[in-house]
Amino acid sequence: MMTTQVDESVQCGNAQDAGQLMQMLSGFWVSQSLCVAAELGVADQLANGPQSTQALAKALNAHEDNLYRLLRALASLGVFRELESRVFELTPLAGLLRSDVPNSMRPVALMLGRENYTAWGKAYQAVRYGESPFESAYGMPIYEYFTKNPESAGLFNEAMTALVSNDNASILASYDFGQFSTLVDVGGGHGMLLSSILKRYSNLNGVLFDQAHVVNDAEPILREAGVESRCRTESGNFFESVPAGGDGYILSRVAHGFSDEQVILILKYIHQGLSKGGKLLMMEFLLEPGNHPETARTKLMDVNMMVFAPGGRDRTQQEYEALLQQAGFSLNRVIPTESGIAILEAVK
Repeated sequence: MMTTQVDESVQCGNAQDAGQLMQMLSGFWVSQSLCVAAELGVADQLANGPQSTQALAKALNAHEDNLYRLLRALASLGVFRELESRVFELTPLAGLLRSDVPNSMRPVALMLGRENYTAWGKAYQAVRYGESPFESAYGMPIYEYFTKNPESAGLFNEAMTALVSNDNASILASYDFGQFSTLVDVGGGHGMLLSSILKRYSNLNGVLFDQAHVVNDAEPILREAGVESRCRTESGNFFESVPAGGDGYILSRVAHGFSDEQVILILKYIHQGLSKGGKLLMMEFLLEPGNHPETARTKLMDVNMMVFAPGGRDRTQQEYEALLQQAGFSLNRVIPTESGIAILEAVK
Protein backbone atom coordinates (compact mmCIF):
# COMPACT_ATOMS: atom_id res chain seq x y z
CA MET A 1 0.00 0.00 0.00
CA MET A 2 1.37 3.40 -1.02
CA THR A 3 1.78 5.96 1.73
CA THR A 4 2.16 9.70 1.45
CA GLN A 5 4.52 11.63 3.66
CA VAL A 6 3.42 15.06 4.80
CA ASP A 7 6.07 17.77 4.87
CA GLU A 8 5.59 19.26 8.32
CA SER A 9 7.48 22.38 7.23
CA VAL A 10 4.60 23.37 4.97
CA GLN A 11 2.57 26.10 6.62
CA CYS A 12 -1.17 25.53 6.92
CA GLY A 13 -3.61 28.20 8.01
CA ASN A 14 -6.07 28.15 10.89
CA ALA A 15 -9.80 28.76 10.90
CA GLN A 16 -9.29 32.52 10.75
CA ASP A 17 -7.09 32.13 7.68
CA ALA A 18 -9.70 29.89 6.10
CA GLY A 19 -12.31 32.58 6.67
CA GLN A 20 -10.07 35.19 5.08
CA LEU A 21 -9.45 32.95 2.08
CA MET A 22 -13.17 32.29 1.76
CA GLN A 23 -13.79 36.02 1.65
CA MET A 24 -11.32 36.28 -1.22
CA LEU A 25 -12.79 33.29 -3.05
CA SER A 26 -16.31 34.69 -2.88
CA GLY A 27 -15.35 38.20 -3.99
CA PHE A 28 -17.32 37.83 -7.22
CA TRP A 29 -20.51 37.45 -5.17
CA VAL A 30 -20.19 41.13 -4.25
CA SER A 31 -19.18 42.39 -7.70
CA GLN A 32 -22.01 40.51 -9.39
CA SER A 33 -24.52 41.75 -6.81
CA LEU A 34 -23.42 45.30 -7.53
CA CYS A 35 -23.69 44.67 -11.27
CA VAL A 36 -27.27 43.39 -10.90
CA ALA A 37 -28.25 46.43 -8.83
CA ALA A 38 -26.66 48.66 -11.49
CA GLU A 39 -28.39 46.80 -14.32
CA LEU A 40 -31.77 47.21 -12.65
CA GLY A 41 -31.19 50.90 -11.88
CA VAL A 42 -32.01 50.56 -8.18
CA ALA A 43 -29.97 53.61 -7.17
CA ASP A 44 -31.72 55.81 -9.73
CA GLN A 45 -35.07 54.63 -8.43
CA LEU A 46 -34.11 55.51 -4.85
CA ALA A 47 -32.77 58.97 -5.77
CA ASN A 48 -35.94 60.67 -4.54
CA GLY A 49 -36.11 58.86 -1.22
CA PRO A 50 -36.63 55.51 0.52
CA GLN A 51 -38.91 52.91 -1.04
CA SER A 52 -40.17 49.46 -0.19
CA THR A 53 -38.98 46.50 -2.20
CA GLN A 54 -42.58 46.03 -3.28
CA ALA A 55 -42.60 49.48 -4.87
CA LEU A 56 -39.11 49.01 -6.26
CA ALA A 57 -39.95 45.67 -7.79
CA LYS A 58 -43.02 47.12 -9.48
CA ALA A 59 -41.09 50.12 -10.85
CA LEU A 60 -38.14 48.01 -12.01
CA ASN A 61 -40.15 45.02 -13.23
CA ALA A 62 -38.21 42.77 -10.85
CA HIS A 63 -38.92 39.78 -8.61
CA GLU A 64 -39.75 41.32 -5.24
CA ASP A 65 -38.42 38.67 -2.85
CA ASN A 66 -35.17 38.14 -4.75
CA LEU A 67 -34.69 41.90 -5.04
CA TYR A 68 -35.07 42.14 -1.26
CA ARG A 69 -32.48 39.43 -0.70
CA LEU A 70 -30.03 41.20 -2.99
CA LEU A 71 -30.50 44.62 -1.34
CA ARG A 72 -30.36 43.09 2.16
CA ALA A 73 -26.95 41.61 1.34
CA LEU A 74 -25.62 44.83 -0.20
CA ALA A 75 -26.93 46.86 2.77
CA SER A 76 -24.78 44.73 5.07
CA LEU A 77 -21.79 45.99 3.07
CA GLY A 78 -22.79 49.64 3.27
CA VAL A 79 -24.32 49.75 -0.22
CA PHE A 80 -27.96 50.83 0.44
CA ARG A 81 -29.48 50.90 3.94
CA GLU A 82 -32.50 49.01 5.22
CA LEU A 83 -34.51 51.50 7.32
CA GLU A 84 -37.25 49.09 8.35
CA SER A 85 -38.34 45.71 7.09
CA ARG A 86 -38.04 45.70 3.28
CA VAL A 87 -37.63 49.49 3.00
CA PHE A 88 -34.32 50.78 1.59
CA GLU A 89 -32.56 54.09 1.02
CA LEU A 90 -29.36 55.26 -0.65
CA THR A 91 -26.01 55.45 1.12
CA PRO A 92 -22.98 57.39 -0.23
CA LEU A 93 -21.66 54.17 -1.78
CA ALA A 94 -25.02 53.36 -3.35
CA GLY A 95 -25.26 56.93 -4.63
CA LEU A 96 -22.24 56.27 -6.84
CA LEU A 97 -24.36 53.72 -8.73
CA ARG A 98 -26.76 56.43 -9.90
CA SER A 99 -26.48 57.15 -13.60
CA ASP A 100 -26.97 60.92 -13.23
CA VAL A 101 -24.16 61.84 -10.82
CA PRO A 102 -20.69 63.12 -11.77
CA ASN A 103 -18.18 60.30 -12.18
CA SER A 104 -20.85 57.66 -11.70
CA MET A 105 -19.46 54.19 -11.02
CA ARG A 106 -22.47 52.54 -12.67
CA PRO A 107 -20.69 51.99 -16.01
CA VAL A 108 -17.75 50.46 -14.12
CA ALA A 109 -20.07 48.02 -12.34
CA LEU A 110 -21.69 47.09 -15.65
CA MET A 111 -18.38 46.72 -17.51
CA LEU A 112 -16.84 44.52 -14.84
CA GLY A 113 -20.00 42.48 -14.50
CA ARG A 114 -20.47 41.76 -18.21
CA GLU A 115 -17.63 41.01 -20.65
CA ASN A 116 -14.90 41.35 -18.05
CA TYR A 117 -16.56 38.81 -15.76
CA THR A 118 -17.11 36.38 -18.63
CA ALA A 119 -13.49 36.67 -19.76
CA TRP A 120 -12.22 36.01 -16.23
CA GLY A 121 -14.04 32.68 -16.41
CA LYS A 122 -11.42 31.70 -19.01
CA ALA A 123 -8.38 32.79 -16.95
CA TYR A 124 -7.23 29.17 -16.62
CA GLN A 125 -6.60 29.03 -20.38
CA ALA A 126 -4.22 31.99 -20.10
CA VAL A 127 -2.14 30.56 -17.29
CA ARG A 128 -2.20 26.97 -18.52
CA TYR A 129 -1.86 27.45 -22.27
CA GLY A 130 -0.96 31.10 -22.82
CA GLU A 131 -4.26 31.78 -24.60
CA SER A 132 -6.24 35.02 -24.52
CA PRO A 133 -9.21 34.59 -22.15
CA PHE A 134 -11.20 37.33 -23.87
CA GLU A 135 -10.68 35.74 -27.28
CA SER A 136 -11.56 32.33 -25.83
CA ALA A 137 -14.82 33.77 -24.53
CA TYR A 138 -15.79 35.98 -27.48
CA GLY A 139 -13.87 34.62 -30.46
CA MET A 140 -12.03 37.87 -31.25
CA PRO A 141 -9.68 40.42 -29.63
CA ILE A 142 -11.27 43.02 -27.41
CA TYR A 143 -10.76 46.01 -29.72
CA GLU A 144 -12.29 44.14 -32.67
CA TYR A 145 -15.16 43.19 -30.38
CA PHE A 146 -15.69 46.84 -29.45
CA THR A 147 -15.76 47.79 -33.14
CA LYS A 148 -18.59 45.30 -33.70
CA ASN A 149 -20.37 46.08 -30.42
CA PRO A 150 -20.61 49.87 -30.10
CA GLU A 151 -22.79 49.69 -26.97
CA SER A 152 -20.06 47.75 -25.14
CA ALA A 153 -17.42 50.14 -26.52
CA GLY A 154 -19.39 53.12 -25.25
CA LEU A 155 -19.82 51.54 -21.83
CA PHE A 156 -16.08 50.81 -21.65
CA ASN A 157 -15.22 54.44 -22.44
CA GLU A 158 -17.73 55.70 -19.88
CA ALA A 159 -16.19 53.38 -17.29
CA MET A 160 -12.68 54.59 -18.10
CA THR A 161 -13.85 58.20 -17.81
CA ALA A 162 -15.22 57.49 -14.35
CA LEU A 163 -12.17 55.57 -13.17
CA VAL A 164 -9.62 58.20 -14.16
CA SER A 165 -11.31 61.17 -12.47
CA ASN A 166 -9.48 60.79 -9.12
CA ASP A 167 -6.20 60.04 -10.89
CA ASN A 168 -6.62 63.18 -13.00
CA ALA A 169 -6.92 65.39 -9.93
CA SER A 170 -3.70 63.88 -8.56
CA ILE A 171 -1.93 64.37 -11.88
CA LEU A 172 -2.94 68.04 -12.02
CA ALA A 173 -1.70 68.57 -8.46
CA SER A 174 1.65 66.94 -9.18
CA TYR A 175 2.82 68.41 -12.48
CA ASP A 176 3.23 71.86 -14.03
CA PHE A 177 1.68 71.75 -17.51
CA GLY A 178 2.12 75.49 -17.97
CA GLN A 179 5.49 74.89 -19.65
CA PHE A 180 3.78 73.67 -22.83
CA SER A 181 1.96 75.50 -25.60
CA THR A 182 0.27 72.56 -27.36
CA LEU A 183 -0.57 69.28 -25.62
CA VAL A 184 -1.46 66.22 -27.71
CA ASP A 185 -3.34 63.55 -25.75
CA VAL A 186 -2.78 60.25 -27.60
CA GLY A 187 -5.53 57.74 -26.85
CA GLY A 188 -7.17 60.39 -24.71
CA GLY A 189 -10.65 58.89 -24.72
CA HIS A 190 -13.39 61.40 -24.04
CA GLY A 191 -10.88 64.07 -23.04
CA MET A 192 -11.36 64.14 -19.28
CA LEU A 193 -7.68 64.62 -18.48
CA LEU A 194 -6.92 67.02 -21.33
CA SER A 195 -9.96 69.19 -20.65
CA SER A 196 -9.01 69.40 -16.96
CA ILE A 197 -5.49 70.52 -17.87
CA LEU A 198 -6.67 73.08 -20.43
CA LYS A 199 -9.20 74.45 -17.95
CA ARG A 200 -6.46 75.12 -15.39
CA TYR A 201 -3.89 76.46 -17.88
CA SER A 202 -5.53 79.07 -20.09
CA ASN A 203 -2.35 79.51 -22.18
CA LEU A 204 -2.55 75.95 -23.52
CA ASN A 205 -4.02 74.52 -26.69
CA GLY A 206 -4.84 70.85 -26.99
CA VAL A 207 -5.32 68.04 -29.48
CA LEU A 208 -7.41 65.05 -28.44
CA PHE A 209 -6.53 61.98 -30.50
CA ASP A 210 -8.35 58.65 -30.44
CA GLN A 211 -10.55 56.46 -32.61
CA ALA A 212 -13.44 58.22 -34.33
CA HIS A 213 -16.20 56.54 -32.29
CA VAL A 214 -14.41 57.68 -29.12
CA VAL A 215 -13.57 61.32 -29.85
CA ASN A 216 -17.02 61.84 -31.38
CA ASP A 217 -18.37 61.67 -27.82
CA ALA A 218 -15.83 64.11 -26.38
CA GLU A 219 -17.57 67.37 -27.31
CA PRO A 220 -19.85 67.57 -24.24
CA ILE A 221 -16.88 67.14 -21.87
CA LEU A 222 -14.79 69.76 -23.67
CA ARG A 223 -17.74 72.14 -23.80
CA GLU A 224 -18.57 71.68 -20.11
CA ALA A 225 -14.95 72.51 -19.23
CA GLY A 226 -15.15 75.60 -21.46
CA VAL A 227 -12.12 74.58 -23.53
CA GLU A 228 -13.70 73.56 -26.83
CA SER A 229 -12.25 76.65 -28.57
CA ARG A 230 -8.71 75.64 -27.54
CA CYS A 231 -8.96 71.93 -28.21
CA ARG A 232 -9.47 70.17 -31.50
CA THR A 233 -10.23 66.49 -31.90
CA GLU A 234 -8.54 64.21 -34.41
CA SER A 235 -9.40 60.59 -35.10
CA GLY A 236 -7.11 57.84 -36.25
CA ASN A 237 -5.11 54.76 -35.33
CA PHE A 238 -2.05 55.34 -33.14
CA PHE A 239 -0.45 52.23 -34.63
CA GLU A 240 -0.30 54.14 -37.93
CA SER A 241 0.31 57.77 -36.96
CA VAL A 242 -0.32 60.48 -34.37
CA PRO A 243 -0.82 64.24 -34.81
CA ALA A 244 2.48 66.08 -35.17
CA GLY A 245 3.66 69.42 -33.82
CA GLY A 246 2.95 69.32 -30.10
CA ASP A 247 5.61 70.30 -27.61
CA GLY A 248 3.97 68.04 -25.05
CA TYR A 249 2.44 64.60 -25.56
CA ILE A 250 0.33 62.64 -23.09
CA LEU A 251 0.01 58.86 -23.10
CA SER A 252 -2.19 58.20 -20.09
CA ARG A 253 -3.14 54.64 -19.08
CA VAL A 254 -2.71 53.47 -22.67
CA ALA A 255 0.57 51.54 -22.65
CA HIS A 256 -0.60 48.91 -20.15
CA GLY A 257 -3.24 47.77 -22.63
CA PHE A 258 -0.74 46.63 -25.26
CA SER A 259 2.29 44.43 -25.84
CA ASP A 260 5.86 45.73 -25.71
CA GLU A 261 6.07 45.75 -29.50
CA GLN A 262 2.84 47.72 -29.84
CA VAL A 263 3.87 50.25 -27.18
CA ILE A 264 7.23 50.83 -28.88
CA LEU A 265 5.40 51.48 -32.17
CA ILE A 266 3.13 54.09 -30.52
CA LEU A 267 6.12 55.70 -28.83
CA LYS A 268 8.05 55.92 -32.11
CA TYR A 269 5.17 57.78 -33.78
CA ILE A 270 5.04 60.17 -30.82
CA HIS A 271 8.81 60.64 -31.07
CA GLN A 272 8.40 61.60 -34.74
CA GLY A 273 5.63 64.08 -34.00
CA LEU A 274 7.20 65.69 -30.94
CA SER A 275 8.75 69.10 -31.56
CA LYS A 276 12.36 69.78 -30.60
CA GLY A 277 12.78 70.21 -26.86
CA GLY A 278 9.35 68.72 -26.18
CA LYS A 279 8.37 66.10 -23.61
CA LEU A 280 6.32 62.93 -23.43
CA LEU A 281 4.35 62.29 -20.25
CA MET A 282 3.30 58.70 -19.64
CA MET A 283 0.82 58.13 -16.81
CA GLU A 284 0.79 54.55 -15.53
CA PHE A 285 0.64 52.55 -12.32
CA LEU A 286 4.01 50.96 -11.66
CA LEU A 287 4.51 47.40 -10.48
CA GLU A 288 6.46 47.20 -7.23
CA PRO A 289 8.39 44.21 -5.89
CA GLY A 290 7.58 42.41 -2.66
CA ASN A 291 4.55 40.87 -0.96
CA HIS A 292 3.08 43.94 0.73
CA PRO A 293 -0.70 44.22 0.32
CA GLU A 294 -0.28 47.76 -1.04
CA THR A 295 1.33 46.25 -4.15
CA ALA A 296 -1.69 44.03 -4.83
CA ARG A 297 -3.77 46.63 -6.67
CA THR A 298 -1.40 47.02 -9.60
CA LYS A 299 -0.53 43.33 -9.68
CA LEU A 300 -4.21 42.40 -9.91
CA MET A 301 -4.71 45.04 -12.61
CA ASP A 302 -1.87 43.35 -14.46
CA VAL A 303 -3.68 39.99 -14.27
CA ASN A 304 -6.82 41.73 -15.48
CA MET A 305 -4.91 42.97 -18.52
CA MET A 306 -3.76 39.40 -19.12
CA VAL A 307 -7.42 38.36 -19.14
CA PHE A 308 -8.97 41.32 -20.94
CA ALA A 309 -6.39 42.65 -23.41
CA PRO A 310 -4.09 40.27 -25.32
CA GLY A 311 -0.52 41.48 -24.90
CA GLY A 312 -1.51 44.05 -22.29
CA ARG A 313 0.42 44.17 -19.03
CA ASP A 314 1.35 46.52 -16.23
CA ARG A 315 5.08 47.13 -15.88
CA THR A 316 7.84 48.24 -13.55
CA GLN A 317 9.59 51.59 -13.92
CA GLN A 318 12.59 49.80 -15.40
CA GLU A 319 10.45 48.05 -18.00
CA TYR A 320 8.85 51.33 -19.10
CA GLU A 321 12.26 52.96 -19.26
CA ALA A 322 13.49 50.19 -21.58
CA LEU A 323 10.50 50.70 -23.91
CA LEU A 324 11.11 54.45 -23.99
CA GLN A 325 14.78 53.95 -24.85
CA GLN A 326 13.92 51.61 -27.72
CA ALA A 327 11.72 54.36 -29.16
CA GLY A 328 14.43 57.03 -28.87
CA PHE A 329 13.38 58.62 -25.56
CA SER A 330 15.28 59.14 -22.32
CA LEU A 331 13.42 58.89 -19.04
CA ASN A 332 14.01 62.24 -17.35
CA ARG A 333 12.21 61.68 -14.05
CA VAL A 334 9.30 59.86 -12.39
CA ILE A 335 6.79 61.90 -10.40
CA PRO A 336 4.58 60.04 -7.90
CA THR A 337 1.02 61.22 -7.26
CA GLU A 338 -1.38 60.92 -4.36
CA SER A 339 -3.61 58.42 -6.20
CA GLY A 340 -0.69 56.07 -6.83
CA ILE A 341 -0.40 56.68 -10.56
CA ALA A 342 3.08 57.77 -11.68
CA ILE A 343 4.02 60.41 -14.27
CA LEU A 344 7.00 59.29 -16.34
CA GLU A 345 8.54 62.36 -17.99
CA ALA A 346 10.61 61.50 -21.08
CA VAL A 347 12.57 63.61 -23.56
CA LYS A 348 13.99 62.98 -27.02
